[in-house]
Amino acid sequence: MSSLDRVFIEPQKLREIWGWVRPGLIEVQEYSDGNWIPEDVYTDCFNGRSMLWVVMDQGKPVGFGVMQPLGDCLHVWCGWGQMLMDEGFRHIREIAKAGGARRISFDSNRPGWERVARKHGFRPKQWIAEV
Repeated sequence: MSSLDRVFIEPQKLREIWGWVRPGLIEVQEYSDGNWIPEDVYTDCFNGRSMLWVVMDQGKPVGFGVMQPLGDCLHVWCGWGQMLMDEGFRHIREIAKAGGARRISFDSNRPGWERVARKHGFRPKQWIAEV
């Protein structure tokens, strides 16, 4: 068991941590092929369409995850920083169950995620080719 805490950031508290979150989003964006900017994440979280969870270690932020409820699916938009993978995925499952989701999804073009995803019960459903 780790000493890490996961804290949901209420929309009205988003501005207080945004200066710490935004650089991590920029780093994630550099490795992704998504068509989004950090301000899209802020807007979605502020308007309650997405959820920002921050990983805290002894009261200091060390990582975060952004999730979007999409019908019966909880989509993991992005994650950054220190996380313990097994515990992180357990926490995401808890969030999904609490929100009534039947599925969890995420997108990644990074090859290493395939092994991690399979370990946690994910399976590929869609393949995309750029033209």
